[in-house]
Amino acid sequence: MKRTLLLLLFWVGYFCVFWFRAFGYTAQGDFYTTHSILWADWAAHFTMGSAMAYRELIPQTSPFLVYAPFAYPFAVNLLSAILIRCGVSFFTAFIVPSFIFSVALVMTLFGFYLLLFRRKSIAAVALCIFLLNGGTGALNFIGEVIHSEQPISVIQHPPEKYTNNESQGIYWMSVIDSVIIPQRSFAPGMTVGLLCLMVIYSTLFVEKVKYRSVALICSVVGLGFLPLIHTHSFLAVGMIGTMWVSGELFFLVSKQPLQLTKVRNFFVRWLLYGIGVLAISLPIIKYFIFTQVSHQFITSQLGWYGGDVVGEWLVFWWKNWGLTLPAAGIGYLFWLKEKKFLHPSQKAFLFLPFALLFLCINIFNFQPFLWDNTKLLTWVSVGISGLAGYAVVYLWQKNFILKIVSVSLFIAIIASGAIDAYRILEQQQFQHYVMYTHEESALASWVKNNTDKSATWLTSDKHNHWLYNLTGRQTVMAYRGWLWSQGYLYSDVEKDVTALFSDFSRQDLLEKYHIEYIVIGPDEQTQWHADPTQAARYFTLMFQTPHYQIFQYNHALPQKR
Repeated sequence: MKRTLLLLLFWVGYFCVFWFRAFGYTAQGDFYTTHSILWADWAAHFTMGSAMAYRELIPQTSPFLVYAPFAYPFAVNLLSAILIRCGVSFFTAFIVPSFIFSVALVMTLFGFYLLLFRRKSIAAVALCIFLLNGGTGALNFIGEVIHSEQPISVIQHPPEKYTNNESQGIYWMSVIDSVIIPQRSFAPGMTVGLLCLMVIYSTLFVEKVKYRSVALICSVVGLGFLPLIHTHSFLAVGMIGTMWVSGELFFLVSKQPLQLTKVRNFFVRWLLYGIGVLAISLPIIKYFIFTQVSHQFITSQLGWYGGDVVGEWLVFWWKNWGLTLPAAGIGYLFWLKEKKFLHPSQKAFLFLPFALLFLCINIFNFQPFLWDNTKLLTWVSVGISGLAGYAVVYLWQKNFILKIVSVSLFIAIIASGAIDAYRILEQQQFQHYVMYTHEESALASWVKNNTDKSATWLTSDKHNHWLYNLTGRQTVMAYRGWLWSQGYLYSDVEKDVTALFSDFSRQDLLEKYHIEYIVIGPDEQTQWHADPTQAARYFTLMFQTPHYQIFQYNHALPQKR
C-alpha cells in the first residue's frame, strides 16, 4: 500500500513540477514556454479558448477559418473559457486544468489496471510501462555515454529525444511528451473513456456492484459526450466496449444449458445502453465533428510509418516498442493460464480489441496528418502495457533467476521513456520558447478594450499570432497547418488572402469577408509582403507600436486615393 501510494505521489509530483515550470515571463515581459510542443500546439488551444471566452461561448464558425463550421472536440477549451469568464487569469485557466487532468489520468489508469488484474503490483508496473513507453532508443543513449569524452555530462543532460528519432525510424514518441502534456483534449478524453470502460467491465464481470444503474447512466452520458472531449477516445472506447459486450454475449449463448432469460436481459440492457450513447453522440458528431467537407479522412496507409512490407513493418515496431510487444504476448499467455476471476474465453475477448485497434492503425490513416494515429496507438498501449506489466510481475514471483529477468525486462521496456521523461524536466531549466512578446501582449489588451469583438480581421497565418491566439477575434485564415491537419478546405480563402495582402484596394474581397481590421506586423510583411504604406492609402491607422500597425476599414467612407 505504501509503495503504491509513493508511486502515485511520484507521478503527481512529476506533473506538478512540469506544469509549475511550463510557462513564465522573461525580465522583458515576454511570455514563454519551456516545452517545444507546447509552443507548437497550445497556440491553437489559446485561439479556441479565447474565442469562447471573449466572443461566443460556443462559436458558430471556426476560429481558424472564417465562415467554416467549428468542428473540433472543444470541451476542455470551453472549460478554460468559462474559467476566464469567471475571472481566472488567461494562462492560468489553461494550465491548471491540464495539471488536474494529467493527475486524473494517472489515477484512473491505475484504477483501470487494478480492476482488470485485481493486484496493485501489476497495476503499478503497468502504469509505469504505459507512461514510460519507448523502443530501442535507449541503446543510442548508451552508445553516446560510452563514446563521449564527458559521459557524466551526457547522463546529466541527454542530448536528444530517445523515443523520437525519425532518422532511425523511431516515431512512437513518449506519451508524456507527445499527448499528455501538449494535447489538452487527450488527458480528459482518456480519463473519461477509461471510467466508462471500468463501468462496462464491472457490469459485465463483477457480480456485486453498488449503484450499478447509476454508474451505467453516468457511463452513457460520459461516453455520449466523449466526442466533444476527444473524438479518438470515443472511437477507441466504442470499439473496445462493443467487443467486450459482444464477447460476453457470445459466452452466455455458448453456455449449456442455455439460459434464455439471462441472455434476453443481457441483450436488452446493452441495447438500451448503446441506444442511449448513440442518441447523445450522433448529433454531436454530425454537428461538431464531421461538418468539414474534406475527403482526406480515413485513407488507406499500410504499415503506418513502417512501410507496407512485412519485414520492414516488424523492424519498425521493434525499434518503436522494443521488448514491450513480446512481453505483452508472454503476459497474455500467462494471464490466460491463471484460473482466477474470469473464464479463459472471457479473457480472450478483453484484449482482442486492443490488438484489432493496433491492426487498424497499421492499415488506415484516420486523419490527414499521419502522425495523429498516435492518438489511437496510445489506446492500444493501454492494453499492451497492462499485459507487459502482468508478465513482469509474473516472472518476479518465480525463482531468483526469473526475478533478475523480470527486473531486466522492466528496465529494458521503460529505459527510453524514462530518459525522455527525465529530459523533459531537465530541459525546462534551459529552454525558453517565446510565444508572445511584451509588445504583442499589450496589443492584445488594446484590441480587447478598443475593438468590436465580432469584427473580422485580416492577419498573417503565423501559428502563434497574438491577434487570434489571445483576443478571441475572428481572423480570415489562421495557421494553415491547423487547417490542413483538421481537414478544412481552405485553398480558395488562401488565394483571396494572398490577393488582399498584395492589393489592399480589392474592395470586393474586403466586402466578401466583411473585414473590419488589418494587422501589419513583421510576419505580414515578410511572409505575405504586405506594404503598410499602401495600406495607409485605403485604411485608417488606429493603433501603432514599434513593430505593428492596426488599420481599420470603414465601409461608410469612400476609398482613399
